[in-house]
Amino acid sequence: MGTEAEEYLQKYAKKTLRCDTRETPCIAVLLENDMAMLTYFNNDGESYVSVGDEKRDDGIVAFSAGQYEVWNYQIIKKDEALAGLMDFFQCKELPQSIKWERVC
Repeated sequence: MGTEAEEYLQKYAKKTLRCDTRETPCIAVLLENDMAMLTYFNNDGESYVSVGDEKRDDGIVAFSAGQYEVWNYQIIKKDEALAGLMDFFQCKELPQSIKWERVC
């Protein structure tokens, strides 16, 4: 794609991109190779996690050398994460291009 957002993701592959949840809305990104997991925080204190293949509800995936663990079904493809981030940067709302689960 060659977009600025994709270059940013490539630069920080295998890293955790955090957001300051005191400044909402924001999105935190876990990224490793072609896998990603997004967490969205809104102004009302609610948070949402990305939902990928809901049939993969068994087990966990580790990111950042095991520092973070997430459920398999929360994993989405890097390209899907990129599309969601682009949506977020444009509207600062929960990206509709991603399926989400409210966690609190």
